[in-house]
Amino acid sequence: MRRFLANARAMLGRVAAAVSLTLALHAAPAPQAHAAELATLSSRFYTIRTDLQTKEVRHYAEHMDAVFEEYTRRFASFKARDRRPMPLYLFRTRERYLAHLAQYGINGAASGGMFFVQPQAQGLATFIEDLPRSAAFQTLQHEGFHQFAYAYIGPDLPLWVNEGLAVYFESGVLIRGQLRLGLADPARVESVKRAIRLKQAFGLDELLNITPTQWHQNMIDSDERGELQYNQCWSIVSFLVDADRGKYRPAFEKYLTLVSSGRPSDRAFRQAFGTEELEPLRRLWEAYALQVQSDPVSIAIYRMQFLAEGLLALTEHGETMPKTTDELRWRLQELQFELTRTHHGRTQKLTSMDESLYTYPRPSQPDGKFVLLEPAAQGLPPRITAPGLSPEPTLYWTRTTDGTLQHDVEYR
Repeated sequence: MRRFLANARAMLGRVAAAVSLTLALHAAPAPQAHAAELATLSSRFYTIRTDLQTKEVRHYAEHMDAVFEEYTRRFASFKARDRRPMPLYLFRTRERYLAHLAQYGINGAASGGMFFVQPQAQGLATFIEDLPRSAAFQTLQHEGFHQFAYAYIGPDLPLWVNEGLAVYFESGVLIRGQLRLGLADPARVESVKRAIRLKQAFGLDELLNITPTQWHQNMIDSDERGELQYNQCWSIVSFLVDADRGKYRPAFEKYLTLVSSGRPSDRAFRQAFGTEELEPLRRLWEAYALQVQSDPVSIAIYRMQFLAEGLLALTEHGETMPKTTDELRWRLQELQFELTRTHHGRTQKLTSMDESLYTYPRPSQPDGKFVLLEPAAQGLPPRITAPGLSPEPTLYWTRTTDGTLQHDVEYR
């Protein structure tokens, strides 16, 4: 009996975003001449240096202009310290990305994207290689917030809120030119709930005062603890922005204003929220985090990616493509297909015998069954869609320049 195992390549973008860092370097070698080989394109808010074709770059430029508009809308009270367009470096391969960073003495081997600041240059840099476009967008949205925060809120934004807001924006999806925020990734939601139930969550004081050294040490000491930092900071930011119809948003904005003006993080937080005792607020956050449910769109995408990896397994073994979800389920179960996802050291196994993976939750309706659509072009697997959701996600396929099948998600 055959059993197929797969690694979730779609998780690469999340991992890349989670380990990328804002760097401030004080000494670096001079840039090498090959940087001048990059083409330069301009969008409304970015100056883009790239080795991609203009047609390819346009998708990323339009996307990031829309994201930047959301940054400025959400933080309208903060004004740019430098009004020049944001520098964005977009490379085709990881090799070119690493080579570019190395010009400035930066080792980017553990990153998939980075906002960097040092004497010779600063900018937002990433690569696309064989990643789904949505994964590259997530990295750009995450690191793009770090870049925006540096220019608008200030260079010393406390680490917990800088990363929490970056993950908040990373999770957004662009619908008809506008960034939709507030989506809750299933794995992230469960990570926070598990930490609260096991009494392993970070204390508010601990996060308010965490230093880059402590943050990085947590990443080194424990993959699970390192991941929890990002997830919990996202959860607290979501609470302060969205809970009780924005009840805490004015105090949160005051906190950002105070730290932007140089006030220490812990004192600014207590002043903004009008309390010396953080325990009541921590309890309110925990109650909020424990009742948060993953949104249907995020759950659907999570399960669609499992089905997509199943289609890839069928393709790689020369199997005929199924026409319906029922046929896909039957074929995967016959093969005992399993998908192993490893993220920050935590491994999760999804199995084709789990009937829930072929359906998705619909608000105020019975669960829906995924629908297979005709391929977008000959030689591609069928598309997968989730009718009835808003926005409605559709997983589609393309081939990379070397012919590798790649799946991505679009919304309508």
